Amino acid sequence: MSDPAYKHIDLAASNYIKITKKIIYMYYIFVMLTIYPLISNNQQQYKSNKNLNFGYRLPQKAVSDMRDISHLTCASCGREMLKPEVMNKFMKSFMASSVRALENSVLNRFKDSWAFNFVKELSKNAPKKTIDELVKSESAQKQLQNVDAHKKIMLGEFMSVADKITLKAPRVMQKLSKYYDHFCKEDKEILDLMEVYAAQYPKNTFAEIFQKPEVAQHHTELFQTYKQQAMEQKIDVFKRLKEFSKKLPAQDVKKLQVTNNEALKVLNNAYYKPHIKQACVEDIYNNFLKNCETKRIRKKIFDIIKDIPYESPAADEFIAMCAQNKTSDKDIVSKFAQEMSATFEHVKAKSQKGEDTIENGIVLCKKCNTERSNIPYRIYLKIHPEMKKNIQKQINKIITFINHKKLLGYDNYPVDIKKTLLNETDNLIKIKIKRYLKYREQQVLKRLEFARASYGKDKETANNAIQKLNTIEAVMHNLLEEIKQLKKDKHRVNDVLTKAEQSCEHYKNVIEKNQLMFDEINKLIADDTLINQTVKPKKI
Repeated sequence: MSDPAYKHIDLAASNYIKITKKIIYMYYIFVMLTIYPLISNNQQQYKSNKNLNFGYRLPQKAVSDMRDISHLTCASCGREMLKPEVMNKFMKSFMASSVRALENSVLNRFKDSWAFNFVKELSKNAPKKTIDELVKSESAQKQLQNVDAHKKIMLGEFMSVADKITLKAPRVMQKLSKYYDHFCKEDKEILDLMEVYAAQYPKNTFAEIFQKPEVAQHHTELFQTYKQQAMEQKIDVFKRLKEFSKKLPAQDVKKLQVTNNEALKVLNNAYYKPHIKQACVEDIYNNFLKNCETKRIRKKIFDIIKDIPYESPAADEFIAMCAQNKTSDKDIVSKFAQEMSATFEHVKAKSQKGEDTIENGIVLCKKCNTERSNIPYRIYLKIHPEMKKNIQKQINKIITFINHKKLLGYDNYPVDIKKTLLNETDNLIKIKIKRYLKYREQQVLKRLEFARASYGKDKETANNAIQKLNTIEAVMHNLLEEIKQLKKDKHRVNDVLTKAEQSCEHYKNVIEKNQLMFDEINKLIADDTLINQTVKPKKI
């Protein structure tokens, strides 16, 4: 191919091949940078979810607590909750491996102890297992049989500290970030800051990070500064309300004082979230304005109370409190993990003498349960109008479990909880249970039909049995009469027998007596004969 034309063709083909290779390489890079991470993340998420959940089918075994229903969604936010069994497994997934736990500074005080060295030796053979798994293994338990009580107590103390050590901060954030959308606004702020610290201190756990002087001091100062400013701002607001009250009639002044006290109770409630506090405070002042003698003061009142500080630096407060209380890694993780746990929500709050009974409960995630606290539903539903739809969704699933006999002891729950919700929400939540009642009606009708059919068969059987019993009783009556007659004959025959026996005895005695006499006479005759034969008369 020395021809120039052929050389031109070879050059074009070579360039085409090079360009094709570049396109294929660029496509490969695109796949690796975009599509592959998505597939990988989905696979990891699927594996994680597979470990946490048990599928959507009805379980083989029935449960006796609605919190144990798999994949049950929260009656308020509608997000899926983790039942207790899954929550325990989820928390265990945060535990550090033995080799990492032994490096943690929390265990420094045990480094020279027998317990530390014992676990260290066990860790050499299985470094990825947790300390709890190592100590509970069969080989470790055999070794502990020959250990004295003092060392066992030391090991127990060591494990109680070691069990609270979690994975390093980046790994913890990797797990928690999958559930980021489930958390409330304040928790998201905390997680965002924790993400920053996880990147800054990747080789530490969060307990170690929060105990660092520069971290603890910085957030403590910020929180104390905000706390002081919020207190001053709050005092200023209530001073302005007091000044404003001087322009009101005496009756309204007293009402405003009571209203201010109620608002302060809400603001000082540590369990209420900022938006809940704001909704409650506004509701309190709205009630005051409805009953107020003076009209047209709404704008002035709300211009004053809009300056009440509701928001708080949740992240600064959390880290400051963790540093102050020396909160363990496990407790830090638990604060977020427990937000997704299924909890029993008292429809009628315990503070209002609500009972711990099935008919007074629905299931909320810990986040929503904490947020709801004991505030009236009329306020809570203004903040979360989606609860009406989500509670119906939860009740529908519970009804499915009841109908299939997979939830025991809840047969009347839908009816009872509907009454409770109507009473406690002033008829704002009206769940639909018509299909459930129809199902129960069908079940009762089936049992009724079966009972009627059984009754007809049993009635016929009973009539036949009665006839047989009557025949048997007649036979028994005849037999009893015959037995009576036989008993009389028996007595008569017994009398004859007795007389005959007595007569036999008498004649037996007579026979014996006469026999003796007969024998004596025969003897006399014999003697007489003998005498007659032997004795000869004397000659005269």
